[in-house]
Amino acid sequence: MDRGTLTSVRKKHQLFRKWQQTKDDLDYTAYIRARNKAAKDCRQAKKRLEKTVAADCKKNPKAFWSYVKSKTTVRSGIGDLKKEDGTWTSSDQEKAETLNSFFQSVFTCEDKDQMPNPPSCTYDHALEDIEILEDCY
Repeated sequence: MDRGTLTSVRKKHQLFRKWQQTKDDLDYTAYIRARNKAAKDCRQAKKRLEKTVAADCKKNPKAFWSYVKSKTTVRSGIGDLKKEDGTWTSSDQEKAETLNSFFQSVFTCEDKDQMPNPPSCTYDHALEDIEILEDCY
């Protein structure tokens, strides 16, 4: 990001904090304008970066492949989890078992034979004539 883009992002954060404190409509309007300007500046900065990387890919292939790697790297997975005994999980199997035991502990199974009866209601008018039509769009 260039200096102007960073300035617009900082201004957006500053105006957001100000609006959070005052809850004033004018402060909110100023924040919205700054938010939109910061988003536009970020999009333009990204576009400039991509153009520069593409234009210099013959001279600087490392920058090109670094950018490609940053966009294709998948950051997924479940981090280590703390088990009930205080130790941490390390394998995927342990993580699955830890999650399973947690979900079992918070799940409630209702007894289907002991379901409560819904309260009876009386209605003034019975709903007798219903016509359902198929609309074609």
